[in-house]
Parts: sequence; C-alpha cells; structure tokens
Amino acid sequence: MTLKNHLSTTAGVFYVLLICLFFRILDIFVLKMDEKIGEIIFSKSAGFLLIVLFLAYTGRGLRDIHLNKINLKAGLKLAVLQALLALVLCYGVKFYFLLSNHAEPAFAFNHEYTLITIVLFVFTGNLINTLMEEGLFRGLMLQTLNRKMPFFAANFIQAFIFGLWHIPWTIKDYVTGRIEFGAMVSNSLLYIILSGVMGFIMGYMYYRTKNLWTPIVWHFIWNCTMNLFVIKTMNISESLNQHADVFFWLTFLAYSVISMLITYYFTKKPGSPMQVSKPKVLNGGGL
Repeated sequence: MTLKNHLSTTAGVFYVLLICLFFRILDIFVLKMDEKIGEIIFSKSAGFLLIVLFLAYTGRGLRDIHLNKINLKAGLKLAVLQALLALVLCYGVKFYFLLSNHAEPAFAFNHEYTLITIVLFVFTGNLINTLMEEGLFRGLMLQTLNRKMPFFAANFIQAFIFGLWHIPWTIKDYVTGRIEFGAMVSNSLLYIILSGVMGFIMGYMYYRTKNLWTPIVWHFIWNCTMNLFVIKTMNISESLNQHADVFFWLTFLAYSVISMLITYYFTKKPGSPMQVSKPKVLNGGGL
C-alpha cells in the first residue's frame, strides 16, 4: 500500500487529528495565545490548512467533504433556525430561573470585546475555528468512519472524540491553579457530555443535509452568541449562579432531542430540496 492510499484510510484521518491536537496543545500551553490575544488562532488556522493539504495530497478537495453549494440554501435555513431555537430556549430558561429567584437578570453585551476584537477574534476566529473543527470531525472523521460502520455508530464516535477535544481547557485551569483536581475531573466529564452532544447533533445535520455549511453556520452562530452576550444580574450567590448554568445546559440537552426531530422532519418532508442531489463521497461509500 502506498503512502497516499494509506492516508486515504481511517488511519490517515486520525493522523490529522493527532497533528491538530498537537497544534492545539502547543497553542494553549506553550504559546498561550488565548492569554495574549484572546484566541488560539494559530492552532485553528494551522489545523484548517492541514485539512486542505491532506485532502489535496490524497487527491480530494473541499467538495469531497461537502463544503459546496449542494443543498446550500435549505441547509443554511436549517442551521439558522436550529441555532436561534437553541439560543432562545437556553438563554430564556436561564433568564426565567434568575428572574424567579429575584436576581433581576438583564441581557447585556460582553464589554470585554471592542469592535476590533469582535471582528478579528470573535467573527474571524470563530469562522476559522468552525471551518477547522467541522472539517475535521464532521467532514473527514464522520464520513470516513461511516464507510466502516452504520451512521449512528460513526456519529457517536466522532462526537465522543469531539468532547475529548475540549478537555485541554479544563487541564489548563487545573495546572494554572484556577480549579482543584476534583473540579478538573468533573468539568472534563461535562465537556465530554455537552460538547459530545453538540457534536452529535451537528453530525446529524451534516448527514441529513449532505452539506458541511449547515453545521458550520450553526456552530458559528452558537459560539459568537456565547462570546458576545451574557445575562447580567444583581449580586447573587455563586450557588444560584451555578444552578442557573445547570438549567441552561439541561435545556440544551432537551433541545438536542428536539433538534434531531426538526432536522429529520426538515429533510424528510415532501418536496424537501435535501433529497434532490447525491453528492460525491470520499472514495465511495459513507455519507
């Protein structure tokens, strides 16, 4: 087997994952770009470039991971609808919980950001981040795994790895003394569950729409909103604030079930544009 053929297998995708993980760890723990400029832009940019180069070397392109115009309009509508629904539900439940506990909540803009940092790091950073993560986990990994196993098994694996992908942040909080070891373990488990569920519903959107722009746009809207908007309150206890966050994420888990149903209905209903085209797949099989 030639190197090119070897890299075209599942092993090649995991090589890309490990290199991207190396970039991520270097960015977080050595370069510490998040502390210097507020964004780990190096690993995100290098990761996306690596994906492009990997596809090119193995005789493919971005179209082969469905980063194209097929079902684009309908996919974007689904992504925006789903993102807005998730944000309204999660922020709404948290707001109501705080209001019912007399915390006088109010929606506010995150003043940590200026216009320049919003453009450079929130919008640009999140765009590069979503291109890289969706290209890696949904575009490459999910599609390659789906050639070897049923979709839901492949989707579960890529979603679980996507959850593990976020653990370096909790490790950094521990090594810098911000949290204790027990909190690091519990926070890591929460990252695996919540990010994993997020990865699962984005994988399902990708599978049903056959277009990578769908999860990219959903991911981008969610991240930007979480960065830019907060719920401010009067002085409240840390315990009440933690309970509010619990309700936020429990609502997200409930939304994930609704999201799957909406995606299924949106792509299954009579006349849906999602059923028109069958795009090219990676080396036969898969999505």
